[in-house]
Amino acid sequence: MSKNAENSYHAKWNTRKYLRMFCLLTIPGLNLLLLLYWAFLQKTSSTMKHLSRAILIWLIIILIIAVVYIVFFALGTEQTVKVLQLILMD
Repeated sequence: MSKNAENSYHAKWNTRKYLRMFCLLTIPGLNLLLLLYWAFLQKTSSTMKHLSRAILIWLIIILIIAVVYIVFFALGTEQTVKVLQLILMD
């Protein structure tokens, strides 16, 4: 790897780069694709890679909490019992 490529890979992030990244992440549909692209691409800077992975982990946690909330609270008690019976059936 050349010296310039190595310096650009490990370049420090400034406010403009963070604002640009968060503006791109506000676009529905594109945000998940960009996060996956930045999180697992070899040529992405380590700062962007770690930030993207952290955001993906938070999205997974929020999704799990939302599913649990819907199953246990939003469906009502009668439907919740039916869902639990379906899940626990052998």
